[in-house]
Amino acid sequence: MTMPDLNLFEYPEEVCSECGNNVFAPGIIFKKVPGVALGEGGDTVTVPIKVAYCTKCGALSPSDREVYDKETAKAAEKKKNSQKPANSGGLIL
Repeated sequence: MTMPDLNLFEYPEEVCSECGNNVFAPGIIFKKVPGVALGEGGDTVTVPIKVAYCTKCGALSPSDREVYDKETAKAAEKKKNSQKPANSGGLIL
């Protein structure tokens, strides 16, 4: 497979939405997941999520922030929906 003649400096770069810096470093966010959610039994499992963060202010890169916020919102909505009472429209005495 041959690589196309591509000059990456011709394309826009991602910049930090907080401070405008364009240098990011690799990082890891650790999530503690109940083992039963992974089919591992009852023990909590630590799961790493690779991210990039700004070297100037520490904010997540815009692309990682977008995914993180979207997935966090989906998880919160799922949790909220699973906690609704089964008889949410009925008469309560």
